[in-house]
Amino acid sequence: MYLSEDEQKLIAKILEKDVKLLKPKYSPTKGFVYDIDGEIGLELSKFLSLANGLVEKDFLQRKFYKKIPTCPNCGSQRLLFTFVCPFCKSSNWSKGKAIQHLTSTCNYMGFESEFVDNVCPNCGQELKSARIDEGGGTLSLPVDYKVYDVYYKCNSCERFFEHPAVSALCLDCSVSSDFDSLNWIDLYTYEPSPALQKLESALFLTTKIKSELVRRGYTIKESQLLGKSGLPHEFDIVAAKGDVQVAIDVSAESDKKQRDLLLSGYVKSQDIENTNYYFVSTEGLTQEEKKITETFNIKSIEKIKDAKEILDKIEDDSSQKVKSIEKQS
Repeated sequence: MYLSEDEQKLIAKILEKDVKLLKPKYSPTKGFVYDIDGEIGLELSKFLSLANGLVEKDFLQRKFYKKIPTCPNCGSQRLLFTFVCPFCKSSNWSKGKAIQHLTSTCNYMGFESEFVDNVCPNCGQELKSARIDEGGGTLSLPVDYKVYDVYYKCNSCERFFEHPAVSALCLDCSVSSDFDSLNWIDLYTYEPSPALQKLESALFLTTKIKSELVRRGYTIKESQLLGKSGLPHEFDIVAAKGDVQVAIDVSAESDKKQRDLLLSGYVKSQDIENTNYYFVSTEGLTQEEKKITETFNIKSIEKIKDAKEILDKIEDDSSQKVKSIEKQS
């Protein structure tokens, strides 16, 4: 399976440090970040893109951690939240128990302290209550007024409201945003999957093969080749020496995934020119997979984990192809 250079680096760091759980940490200067001993250093959105890509490839498992807001202008997590009047956006407000006088001629609302002796400060009428005897006690229920245990009043525009609105000031770009304008990012915790342990041997072997290719005079090239169809194809290794170019895929799988990789390799190999394709399986091929290689003439190398031995076989095969071409010419 093709992995980008950044994906390989992230996996290598996870394996190197034997990470069991990758959890975001909060930094006062950056917001939430993911790091392994402070060594990853990737911008959050780039890390999430890499990690979630590895989840899709079954190398990491994830669980929802929390949702965080970001500035809609610059993307910063460094936000200062203030609570403001929903009408005039002032943060100068008061909180208390409020009463609303509900009559045909008065609809005044004010804090409880304004209703001295239960008299409305606006119309001068006494608030009416009904007394009900219940369970040996007496209850007083409002008749022409309503009580709000917690309510807010703006000291700037003098309007009452049930809840303050939320305003977020970005500490990086100084733009203020209301709550509905904020962007949101889902954060996850990540754990290595069983498939990652299989991948470890494939990545290790891939690195060894690249080193051996360089030692033998090959140049490691971009792992993406443009096919005759115009479509790009990704390989684990692409290397060239003189007129010989090889493309190699390395698999540590042993189930349906390897068969799919093998078939994908065949499709890719049919679309590229002047390149010898090889499929390396560290765990070996099943009888079905061997039949596929024979049917489609896929050059495979199996159950060999020594880079030098693998390269010996590849160079022997490449040499035979060159000799065959020379005889034909």
